[in-house]
Amino acid sequence: MSLEEALNPNTPAKRLEEILDLDNLEICQAIATNPNSSPEILKELFGRCAIEVLNNPALDLILLEIPNFFEQLLSKNYAVLYEQKNLPSFMLDIAVNHPDSNINRSLAMRPNLPGDYLEKLADKEAHGILQVIATQKNTPIHIVEKLAEDTDYTVRSSLALRRDLPNHILEKLANDEHYHVRSGITYNKNTPIHIVEKLAEDTDYNVRSSLVLRRDLPNHILAKLANDGNPEVRSRIAMNQKAPIHIVEKLAEDPDDEVRYPLALRRDLPMHILEKLATDKSPQVRFGAANNPNINPTIIKLVFEGENYAIHPDKSTELRYAIELEIMRLNWTKEQAIKCFKKKYNNRYFDSLNNEELLEFWEYLKSIESNNYPTSLRKDAVSLLDDYDRSGVATLTAYAIPTDWN
Repeated sequence: MSLEEALNPNTPAKRLEEILDLDNLEICQAIATNPNSSPEILKELFGRCAIEVLNNPALDLILLEIPNFFEQLLSKNYAVLYEQKNLPSFMLDIAVNHPDSNINRSLAMRPNLPGDYLEKLADKEAHGILQVIATQKNTPIHIVEKLAEDTDYTVRSSLALRRDLPNHILEKLANDEHYHVRSGITYNKNTPIHIVEKLAEDTDYNVRSSLVLRRDLPNHILAKLANDGNPEVRSRIAMNQKAPIHIVEKLAEDPDDEVRYPLALRRDLPMHILEKLATDKSPQVRFGAANNPNINPTIIKLVFEGENYAIHPDKSTELRYAIELEIMRLNWTKEQAIKCFKKKYNNRYFDSLNNEELLEFWEYLKSIESNNYPTSLRKDAVSLLDDYDRSGVATLTAYAIPTDWN
């Protein structure tokens, strides 16, 4: 009955308001085209039924009463500018000349927006709009060149991510004063090799670190960055599955734990390197090896029976990993670990422990004898591979000791 009323051109406006159901697309479309629908209902429906609203037979009468009705429609529902494919050109004309920057930006986001609209929007020189224009493939080349000179680095950074940039602009952005812009160039697969080699020498480690994420990085550059002075750069090399075996073996000897740790988590790690990392001096690296998806009972045994790992009592991260290793050695569930902790520390939060207490808890766990090593991760465990942060800093997972104990 409601749909029949919505379709009936004689249904009063008040009744249309009563039967409006925003969850029912058929009713919404019917009311959007009903000549008795009030301007307020049409504004409400424009976001979902833009074409039907624009085809409403009473629109001419509404415009006589409300000359800026189209502008009001956009002000309430500017997302239609990039979501609705079949908007008539007159609505695009209204949007490009609208004083509201949100409407301008939404228009700039429209897929395949003609270049003349993008050029008009670029003249507004609003940085939020220019960032979007910088990424649009229809932006005319003279606008692209102008954006490469923009005073706001966020505009130049957005431009740097474009895959179709001419080489002369890539060259310019590779020499930009801001590292965010130069980092953007590293992600661009069309960046010529001579620029890639230049970026590998960049003075800012953020640029070199971003460069490592390229899948097509030549081996000579991978080898160079594997010797980088910044551990974050080397840790990303450790995560790069294109790194040849001699570089992987070199990184297994890296002095920094945060380099060896992501290496230990790699699914494609050769078994002889995984065995080496399973007896690493760092509890963090051993924990990574124990969480490697290719772990087997022999390597698990190496993790727990190999030479003792080194503990720095003043480093809470090492202590936490050491505690997680001991709980893994005991083959406890998270529930067992939590019960043990709460009993010993009278229901305190785990994060409230200071380093001295963490060391005490680790030594207590270490004193508990068990030969029942796990042969694989428990089904209720969270894999570090899922939670590993690409910046090179590991997130403590809840295999053993969640950070939200209470």
